[in-house]
Amino acid sequence: EMLEEANSLTPMGGFVLPPSDPLLPYFATLLRERFGFGSAYIVFREEEPIAAFKANTRNNIIEVTDFVGDPKSEKDALRVMKEFAWEHNMPLRGKILDKIRGR
Repeated sequence: EMLEEANSLTPMGGFVLPPSDPLLPYFATLLRERFGFGSAYIVFREEEPIAAFKANTRNNIIEVTDFVGDPKSEKDALRVMKEFAWEHNMPLRGKILDKIRGR
């Protein structure tokens, strides 16, 4: 019954899967092959992984230290990352983000 109702659900616009999520091990091969990371945050647009990033989360700040993604999807990835930071009440910072914003 629940599976029948699943077709009527609106797909998510985008989300970030953090390294602490229990689902992350299921994405380990994809994370390594597509983005070159062993452990990182994965950025999804709908159900498609479009980027991955490493970050430090000290002092309630998400400090992005590394980012890998398709240049065509960088702006979408940045939007999803900002939403993730906002949902967690933490500012998103990092020199890499400034480079992406400037492109």
